[in-house]
Amino acid sequence: PAMRKNKYGDLPMTTAQAELSAIPEIARLKFSSKLGVCNINFDTYEITYEAIMLQPKHLLDMGTGSGYTAICLAQLGAEAEGADISPRAIALADENARRNNLPVHFFCSDHFQAVTGHYDLITYNPPIAGNCTELTRIFGDILRRFQSVSQLIIRISNKFSRSNRVDMLTEWLIKATQHLTPDGNILLIASKIEMQALKACFPKLSFTSRRELSEQPSYVIWQIQITDS
Repeated sequence: PAMRKNKYGDLPMTTAQAELSAIPEIARLKFSSKLGVCNINFDTYEITYEAIMLQPKHLLDMGTGSGYTAICLAQLGAEAEGADISPRAIALADENARRNNLPVHFFCSDHFQAVTGHYDLITYNPPIAGNCTELTRIFGDILRRFQSVSQLIIRISNKFSRSNRVDMLTEWLIKATQHLTPDGNILLIASKIEMQALKACFPKLSFTSRRELSEQPSYVIWQIQITDS
C-alpha cells in the first residue's frame, strides 16, 4: 500500500489521503506542524475530502488546528475561514496559509463567539473531551501521534465523557445553524451514540452519514441540513 510520512515512521496512506493526493492542486500544498496543535491525521483527511465533495463557496472550518481543511478548500477556489480557540493553532494556520500563498482568514474564537458571517458549509472535528485547556491540547497532540495510544484514549473517552460531549455538541449545533445559509451544510464528526441524542434534540435537522472514520468506525462524518418540516 501507499505510505504516508510521519516523524515517528511511515504509516499506510488512508483512502481519503490517497484521494486528496490524486488532486494536483491539493498534492502540492505544504504544511508545518506545531506541538500542541492537533496533527493532520486520518480524520482531517476524511472530513476535508467530504468537504471538497460538497463544493462550498464559503467555508468555516471550526477548530481549524493547522488550517488544513480551510487551506485545501481555498486552494480549490472557495472563500475559506478557520476559527480556533487556541492562539497557538491560529498562528500555525496563518503560517501554513502564507506558506501556500493563500488568502485564508483565520481568527480566534471560542466556538461561535467571534463568528459574524454566514456559510454554505461549516465543518467541525471536535476534541475528544468537551473541555480542553492549552496543556491538555499539548498532551493530547503528543499522544495522537501514536496510533495505538490514540485509539485507546478514544475508547476510554467514549465511556467517561459522552454526556459532556453531547451537551457541548448540542450547544454548538444550535449556534452553527444560526450561521448557515439557506441550503447550507454542516459536516460534523461524532459517534453514532452521540448522534442518536442529537437527532432527538433537533427534529428539524436532517442527518446523513457520509462515511465512518477509517481508523475509528464508531465515529462518523455526518452531513447535517435544515429541513423545511
